[in-house]
Amino acid sequence: MSARELLEELQRELGPVEQAIGSHRFLAAAPPEESLRAFAREQYTILRSDRRSFANLAARFPDAPAGDFFIGLAQGESGALQRQLAWPCRSASTRAG
Repeated sequence: MSARELLEELQRELGPVEQAIGSHRFLAAAPPEESLRAFAREQYTILRSDRRSFANLAARFPDAPAGDFFIGLAQGESGALQRQLAWPCRSASTRAG
């Protein structure tokens, strides 16, 4: 089976799931802005904590492949933080951090 065939098979199998998710009542309307702000604050805290944890693991296990792996994870969290801070519905508490 080729990669394309596998992808097509997965898309066929997951079609009903995608349809169910897309028609879920939670997606019928945008969430309240305060819910988005609360979500942004929670994600900000999680991203900072994860980045710090991955950096500590990279320092503790600096040799390859572990060190490179943890540095990559920390960099991913940094990128996510940058995108999250650029999100227009962020709260003042996330901008100050």
